[in-house]
Amino acid sequence: MRDFLNNSSTGAVKLSDMFCDEPVFSPSAEALMSQRIAEAAYPLADYCLKNGKHFAVLTISYREIYAMLRVFGPRIVTQIHLRVVEVLRQELPSHCFVVAAQGGLVLLMQDVNREEAFQLAIRLESILCGSFRIDGFDYGVNFIFSTGEFPGHTTGTDISIAEFHRLFTLYEDENYELYKDTGTRVFSITKERFESLSRVHELDRLMRNDFAAGRFVMHYQPRVELTTGKIVGAEALMRWDSSKDGMISPGVFIPIAEKNGFIHTLTPHAVRSVARDVGRFCAAFGQDFTVGANLSGICIRSPNIVPIIKECLDEFGAPRGSLEIEITESQLIDQRRFVMDRLEELREAGVATALDDFGTGFSSLHVLTHIPLDYLKLDRSFVSLLSDDPTGKHAAIARSISEMGKACGLQVIAEGMETETEVRALIEKVGCPLGQGFFFARPMPLEDFLALPECLPTASKH
Repeated sequence: MRDFLNNSSTGAVKLSDMFCDEPVFSPSAEALMSQRIAEAAYPLADYCLKNGKHFAVLTISYREIYAMLRVFGPRIVTQIHLRVVEVLRQELPSHCFVVAAQGGLVLLMQDVNREEAFQLAIRLESILCGSFRIDGFDYGVNFIFSTGEFPGHTTGTDISIAEFHRLFTLYEDENYELYKDTGTRVFSITKERFESLSRVHELDRLMRNDFAAGRFVMHYQPRVELTTGKIVGAEALMRWDSSKDGMISPGVFIPIAEKNGFIHTLTPHAVRSVARDVGRFCAAFGQDFTVGANLSGICIRSPNIVPIIKECLDEFGAPRGSLEIEITESQLIDQRRFVMDRLEELREAGVATALDDFGTGFSSLHVLTHIPLDYLKLDRSFVSLLSDDPTGKHAAIARSISEMGKACGLQVIAEGMETETEVRALIEKVGCPLGQGFFFARPMPLEDFLALPECLPTASKH
């Protein structure tokens, strides 16, 4: 084992022999660290599998001190790095080896199991996370620790170095997000987390292959006048017909696409598909027909999204106002500056706008009167309460939201109605004019939608 680790092809050196040159701190350093651990740990794990041995991995991510580099410069950050290495020399066993010193440190510890590595990481956290005094000044520092044991669930002869690299990067990214949310700084690479991230990795690969094969398609759910059942619009919803698992919910693949950047490929595809289909909708149901499509919070920050939408509409000659872009209340709260800019640009391009899931956040009448909107969508959480409302308070709340939207000059659309009772309450007690939900129809392919009658059955009057 020691002879193998000392082989220069692994890129590993003994901690006791580590020469503390100034580390490389750059935006690419984190990726370089994960690449180096992949290149070193994979052959080591393969060696262990063949020889019945094991070792533990402990990573110390420097991601949190990248910001310090911009503020204090490389000399201070390098001094912090040297202090870290000195602490490690004092605290870790002599048979610990260093795989990389870019973007952080990756330590390989012979004959140490996962639990021992985790406890060691907790001890290092207590020593390293806090203040470093340099040149008479205190510098607050945080590090993120990840531990795992090899061999075992994390590798095997059927996984490539490239795949190992990708999985390690996913661990680092997920740990950093968890750190920001919870403040937790020590993480263990468990079998459950490995399997979960392996699934994400597999879906990522499958997503790209299936997209190239044309397996991402648009389905449409009718939007109707509640009193007459007349179809006046639709909501476009992307569906992934996976070549491996069948239909996969957008609730599963959209977060993955947002994280891996593939959302910037899916969104233009969705907009182009809707722009292409709008003409057929208008021919079948009238020129006032509108199709709504959701816009990811990731995409709304992009200054390129509106030009992409305009290009798609111009390509197919879609009428002004026939496309409606929906943003959520949470996007409005979290990204108001970006949202305001995009909504103004969309208005100028002849695209209608809607506020989705209204009532689930903290929007106010002031917000509704100061952003360019055409539609207000009443969230399903309010609609579902109308089925059992003996006191009428739920209907009163929904009615106040509907009236507020109308007072702001917006068309109000109720979402997610599933029963005749809900539809009747929306008509008689809430006064909501438009709606969509399983009561009328589930999302369906374009050709099935075009075969629908002009009016769908609605709630019978009492």
